[in-house]
Amino acid sequence: MSSTLAPSGVKLTTHSYHNFQGIDSSRDKTSLDTGDEQHLVGCINAYTDWRGAIVRDNGAKVRRTTIGTIRHLNFYGRDLAVWAETQDEGTALIAENGAILTDIYDVDAVVTSTVFGGETIFASRSNQLEYFNGTEFRQSTSEALQDPAYLLTIQNRLVIAGGSGSATKVKVSRVDDAMIFPEDESPDATQVTKAIYFDIGNVIGNQGSIRGLGKFENSRLVIFTEDQGVVYEMSTDNEKIAIDDSIIINAGTISHNTIKEVGDGVFFCARDGVYRLVRSSTNGITANIEPMSAKVSRLYRQLINQVTNPEDISAHYDQDEHQYHIFFPRSNSICSRLSLTLAPSDDADENKWSMGDFQNIQCAAALGGVTMFGNNGQIWEYRYEDEEVDEYPEAVVTTPILWHGTMTEIKQSHSMLIQATGEGDLEIEVYDDNGRLMSAHAFQIQDESVDNEFPDVPLNRQFNRKLEHRYRGIQFRIKMKGKGLIQILGIAINVKT
Repeated sequence: MSSTLAPSGVKLTTHSYHNFQGIDSSRDKTSLDTGDEQHLVGCINAYTDWRGAIVRDNGAKVRRTTIGTIRHLNFYGRDLAVWAETQDEGTALIAENGAILTDIYDVDAVVTSTVFGGETIFASRSNQLEYFNGTEFRQSTSEALQDPAYLLTIQNRLVIAGGSGSATKVKVSRVDDAMIFPEDESPDATQVTKAIYFDIGNVIGNQGSIRGLGKFENSRLVIFTEDQGVVYEMSTDNEKIAIDDSIIINAGTISHNTIKEVGDGVFFCARDGVYRLVRSSTNGITANIEPMSAKVSRLYRQLINQVTNPEDISAHYDQDEHQYHIFFPRSNSICSRLSLTLAPSDDADENKWSMGDFQNIQCAAALGGVTMFGNNGQIWEYRYEDEEVDEYPEAVVTTPILWHGTMTEIKQSHSMLIQATGEGDLEIEVYDDNGRLMSAHAFQIQDESVDNEFPDVPLNRQFNRKLEHRYRGIQFRIKMKGKGLIQILGIAINVKT
């Protein structure tokens, strides 16, 4: 906060708001005015980066149009997309090369997948495993019905769980063979690489069931139930497979498709929030879970309540943008996204939350710097370059009510300053503390950024407007539109004193 003289000689006090911290739904919009390190009430189709700037999400290009809704998406090899698509009568498995299994699953089926031995393998509860080899789909040749809800690749084995009549049983395939399971092995087989199974019913000690599988580090299998997790040290040698008691997980998951490897940890969605399983920073031996979503816990639960089946919720980790995205589908055509932008360091306070509804994306997959999103009718490819973008999202950022110190005194503003860079249009609506629209302003941002990078110190990218109002508290709603990258570094309000 600083004081200056306006050209008319009026003394002005400048109230600056910058170093934005993303969404905080744990407090009311009337109690979020902190000035520096300012949290937001809403941040849709934009995010706050590690420096505290508001950045509009990148655009996307249509990769393929479809007739139904993409419910699950994966890669075969480096370039071929393969997915589960809900259509009128059921859910089909489709590949970009034209291979298709029509209505292989029910309309409301939850589909999971993994890659093993050069094939993309799909699973859905009460249905046989389906393997895609780059040319066609084929079913498992296992002598027994293998109908898991969840599957995972670890230590050269395919791990499956959630099949019929085995709520707590985990089956592990033979090493390097994703079609040989325990029922296929000879009763007198003794090799340490044979297929095996184990039951965690007595380990969890309750009536729970397996709800998802995850991989921690390179060799640890995380088995999630509704309320907890159990970790096994896996190996190509059956005699070395054992429970890892050093890892404690006292939260379960709501959806297998939210379990993602993120850096050196595992993120997953539980009933009450998002957690990260990570090694202890003090001893490096034990591992436990850390809550990641305290600031948005109320919003998180509201989004879960809007989804009919929580197992439809999925997540995606974008390692290029360091963002963990969670998709909450309310129907085949409406979906909300909750995103966590991770800080470069391990400081959890620097992690920042945002939301999105761009194209109602329902699922995503990434490989080798290519990220695909699926929605109702299209597969989109995320783009980091301006020239290949078909469409940019319209971003909407909403500040809390800003009081300039006191909540009771009437203030009289003189002007406002927006510090921004990039290319596009800003539309700013200004409200008082009663929600009354006081004025609207338009800014056209036209920077000549090089290589799509923003200047580090864009001090000359400041835009001034008259803002003559009387109020107790003031609130801004900012829209970012047009085709281009836009970044907002700060807002300042000059108040007459």
